[in-house]
Amino acid sequence: MINAIIFDLGRVLIDFDFRIAVERLKKRCSVDMFKLLSFFGAHSPAKDFDRGMIDEKEFFTKIQEEMNFPISMEEFIGFWNEIFTEKKEMVALAKSFKGKYKVGILSNTNAWHVAHLKRKHAWVFQFDAFVGSCDVKLMKPDPEIYKLTLKKLGVKPEEAFYTDDIAENIVAAKKLGMDAVQFKGYEPLMVEVKKRGL
Repeated sequence: MINAIIFDLGRVLIDFDFRIAVERLKKRCSVDMFKLLSFFGAHSPAKDFDRGMIDEKEFFTKIQEEMNFPISMEEFIGFWNEIFTEKKEMVALAKSFKGKYKVGILSNTNAWHVAHLKRKHAWVFQFDAFVGSCDVKLMKPDPEIYKLTLKKLGVKPEEAFYTDDIAENIVAAKKLGMDAVQFKGYEPLMVEVKKRGL
């Protein structure tokens, strides 16, 4: 029996597009788009920032070492936080489960984005649990971050339904015994939700 529903955040409840930040930066200074996006790739200081292993100043110092931007950290954060768009149908779906199930959000994210979300998308923190990688120093697909989320929600793995747009995160959840499906859009998810009678 499903007692909790857990959502990934990025590309599931909120879309993001780093190109928006790059285009705004380009108006302010010279930007090598490929170099900047590569800096935020799989094995980069950005992952250490998402994991909470380095703080904001350390991270910005690393960006400056790589990119040499003639702007302040505050200005860069302003550009970097303007990349989000709420997926209204998905937000409404998540909210519709409140009161019927425990609802949680599990996200690989960083301190800049968490602060921005608190200011501009406060609903993200109004569910039963929000687990951000930067706060717990763990990242998906590490099984420990799923276990922590389940503990916060007070449910066993087999009592949780989880959706995430990244396949390896779904595989990790299933290995723990969670019911999990890869997010491919609102309509396909609704098929899975209805199948389960949620």
